[in-house]
Amino acid sequence: MKRFAILARERFTADGMAVNIKDFTLRHEGDDDPAQLLNHPDLSLYCLDLEHKEAVFVSTPSGIDLKKAPFYYQAQFEHAETVFTVSFDTFLDLSARISTPDTLVLIHNIGRCGSTLLSKAFSQLGSCISYSEPDCFTQTAFWRSRNDPRDELWKSLLPACMNFTFRDTGSQRPSTAIIKFRSGCLNLLDLFLDGFPNAKHLFLYRDCSSWVASLVGLMERDRPLPDLSRKALNNCRFNNGRALDQSRFPFDQLGENVSVIERLTVSWLVYIELVTKIHPSYAPALLPVTYEELTTNGEACLRRIFDHCDLPQDNLSDSLSAFGQDSQAGTTYARVEGNSGNKRQLTDHDRSQMQSILSMHPFINSSQYSIGS
Repeated sequence: MKRFAILARERFTADGMAVNIKDFTLRHEGDDDPAQLLNHPDLSLYCLDLEHKEAVFVSTPSGIDLKKAPFYYQAQFEHAETVFTVSFDTFLDLSARISTPDTLVLIHNIGRCGSTLLSKAFSQLGSCISYSEPDCFTQTAFWRSRNDPRDELWKSLLPACMNFTFRDTGSQRPSTAIIKFRSGCLNLLDLFLDGFPNAKHLFLYRDCSSWVASLVGLMERDRPLPDLSRKALNNCRFNNGRALDQSRFPFDQLGENVSVIERLTVSWLVYIELVTKIHPSYAPALLPVTYEELTTNGEACLRRIFDHCDLPQDNLSDSLSAFGQDSQAGTTYARVEGNSGNKRQLTDHDRSQMQSILSMHPFINSSQYSIGS
């Protein structure tokens, strides 16, 4: 196992905004026994290096609790002290020695839909360990193409990544392990459902109108949002990835220039279409949950989620305590004014643009489209 000192750090965002070994300027300092990856409490899987076929780990200070971080990958990037790399072969061999969690809960989502809140709610339970957005999965989702010939590689790497994320390092072993993914990981949904058939799968989403309003409100904090050419939209894979390639949406019917409202509506459509196609084959395993039911009737919604995940209902009150907090506090996604929610409202013109995009889709024509109903 190679050990590297970190000389400088700057996020490299070419691979779908996921973390990358190129986030760090490194100097090779020596070699260590890779077995320490199995039990060292301050080492965690950071990302994969596909070019060199290596898994990348970082060490963080003992006081950094990745369970409490709003975003696992960001806490790793900010606090990493040393970088370690091992070959994929060694990575896979070591992962086979790691016992899997008793119960695994995977939170799939479209983003801006309460998934971080739910992750925080789970983390209130002493029997659960809940991580928000380990980025080795985001990388793989970005790399995966339509009809990808590398799917066998992804199928071998995903369980290894999962094992290392939840490896037992000597602390009390939780009975339930939970991961909340970034939205782009929906491009791995079929692999997760097939590769982890005993896991409890949740899909969180939100009606198109409030989802677009939430994203526009967030994105407009920094700068006005320009129109994009239709070609640029088709090439914009940072968030949607292969979902764009698989969609039945008629991209050729878009105008030459596409507004932010239009392109976000397309983004929502391709994700909802992807899950709509997959859900019937996995309906017992994959529970759809809407942002609206989570935020307006949280207790009843959590009861349904706990039941799906085989979690004890008597701990529900502990999870409900997370609903009074900003789950993304301390990040660029935090609320602007304390407990206030999203204040951006769509104009009549925005709604007209949205509906024109929705009307183009072969079967998803409503902002309030419901999966599984």
